This record gives sequence, C-alpha cells and structure tokens, in this order.
Amino acid sequence: MSDTMIDVFFKISFRYDDLGMLEARVFIEDIAEGKIRQEWDSLGIGASIPQESIASAKRLALTQRLLVSPVFLKEPPLQERMIESFISKLHEYSFTIPKVVRNHASSFRVRVKRHGHGVPKRLTPLLERQVGALVKKKIGLRVNLQNPDIVLYVEYSKDLAIIGWGIPVSSVYEYEKTGPKTRPFFGVGVLDPVVARVLVNLTGIKKSEVLLDPFCGMGGILIEAGKVGSFAIGGDISRHKVYGARINLKSEGLPNSEVVRHDAVHLPFRRISYVATDPPYAIGTKVFGEKSAEKLVENFLSKAREMMNDKGRIAMALPDYIFEKINVGKAGFKILHEGKQKVHGGLHRLVRVLSVA
Repeated sequence: MSDTMIDVFFKISFRYDDLGMLEARVFIEDIAEGKIRQEWDSLGIGASIPQESIASAKRLALTQRLLVSPVFLKEPPLQERMIESFISKLHEYSFTIPKVVRNHASSFRVRVKRHGHGVPKRLTPLLERQVGALVKKKIGLRVNLQNPDIVLYVEYSKDLAIIGWGIPVSSVYEYEKTGPKTRPFFGVGVLDPVVARVLVNLTGIKKSEVLLDPFCGMGGILIEAGKVGSFAIGGDISRHKVYGARINLKSEGLPNSEVVRHDAVHLPFRRISYVATDPPYAIGTKVFGEKSAEKLVENFLSKAREMMNDKGRIAMALPDYIFEKINVGKAGFKILHEGKQKVHGGLHRLVRVLSVA
C-alpha cells in the first residue's frame, strides 16, 4: 500500500440497520489498511486511508459517498440567525480540491444534507447559496446547479456539520434495479444483492483472491464476489441450483467463477481463506437425518476449520434465533464482528464474521 494517506468521511446508508457501519469498518481496517478516527452512529465514519484505495471503495454496498479532506464542526441545530456565524467559521478553510476528486473540474455546487433536526428544510437553499458563494471566491470555479463537475457536501446533524468534496460510491436503489428477479434463474428465498455484497466485503477479501460460498443457491454471493474482482467458487447439494448458478454467472459475464455440486459438510476443497455464505434454514433442512439448520451449520464449520488457514474468515448470515444457538467456538472459530438487520416483523438477520480461534 502507498504511504500517502488521506482523510475521508464515509457517509453510510442505515437502510440496512447497522450493516453499513460494519461493512465500512472492515473495508477501512482490513481491505484499505487504514485507520478509523471516529464514528457517528447516525452518520458514518471518519478515517484515514491510503489514497490509492479510494477507487476500491466503489465495492461498498452501503456507503453512499466519501467526503474527501472533510471539515468537522461541532454545531448546534441551525437557525437563520446563526447562518452568518456558521459561514464565518468556514473562512479559515481553503477547500482545496484533492486530485482524487477530480483533476480538471471547472464547476461545482453545494449540497446540504439534513440529518435529524440539524437544519430546517426551509433554510437548506439559503445555506447552500451562502456556502457556495464563499467557496466560489476561494477556489475560483463557477457554480453549476444542474450538472456540476464536483459537489461539496454539507452533512448537517443536530450537533455536527461535516463538509467535504464528495465522491459517489453506491446506491441501494441501483442494486435493487439489477436484483435477482432480473437474472435468468430466480427462486424463493434468494438473498438480497445488497446483503450478498456486504457479506463478500465482510470477509476482507481483496482483488484476485478466492472466495467460497458452500451454500451458493442461485449464485447471488458468487456474482457479487466476481464483481469486486475475486475468483468465486460455489457449491450446492441441489443439481437444479448448481445449473441455475452457472447460468446466472454466465449472464453477468463473470468468467472467474466455478460452481460444483457438493455436500457442504463434505467439502471437496483443500485450502480456502475466505467464505461468504447464507446457509439454508427452512424446517426441512436435513443433515445426517436431522431436521436442524444449526446442526448443518455446525458440521459445515467443523469441516471448514480443517481447510482454513489461521487468517481465514467466514462471513455468514442467519436468522438470529438460529445463529444464537450455534456454538462457533466448538468448531474452532471466534466471533470477530457482528451486525443485525431487521427483515420483517419480528425476524432479524444476524450477520457474523468468524475468524480462526
């Protein structure tokens, strides 16, 4: 990694509860090899990361944008009479445009994003005009409200304002447009592509490394692994699903993938460092004659420990009422990270990252 570090704020989407914060933490510390500076539960994470890793942040599913070289100001909820004071504080900052944002920008605009009760809606246009006028004088670019080259964001919460040049990362809505229903093979219970991407990222896998999904179903996790540049290997006990996964991967144009038919407790692999999976948990799930999803997962983990090196990781999603019954320590693993997402009603998905104990 490069020694050139850059300060960045990760603006997180909380549409999937705390999975976005968890995904960003793993990216910062394990994939980018950076350092977390501070976290804000309702906003995101401030960090220092190698400049060259900015581009790879595009792999994140639940980070909406990065703010590069951010300014952090402790501010109370903004009222009209306070705008002049707020603008005066910004005079001491240069707002120099980092090269990673855009080398040859000729226009910009300011976008105020309201979080909680930080800024009344009626004041948003006024604040954007005032900040825009100040920054225009400092950097000499023209304002373009319709199609700017770059955007300066003001993320304003009830007690904090974060100002920085934005780099768009991902949109949950774009994932939904290209979801499982648009693929040649689709079935009931297919994993949301957002969660599939999060699971891949939580392993900490880097480009060109190998990821296994031993319960691959129709290949959703494998597709997301392929899209981040990993070599994806999948397996399933169902011939129909193996066939469907192969077709789906081919339709996505992902040649770096392989799908085989296997029993997850008799894995035909010798050395795997990264596993991302969403095991089946229906009532009829069988292993050695028992109707138990817990038994299936426990047997898989015991087998996985035999083939994983000491730095291996498993990112797994299961309903909380199932996952909490599974003794991962007995299989030789420990819980490294944990996140929870409400699915519907009283059902919550528990996502855990396991490392070798």
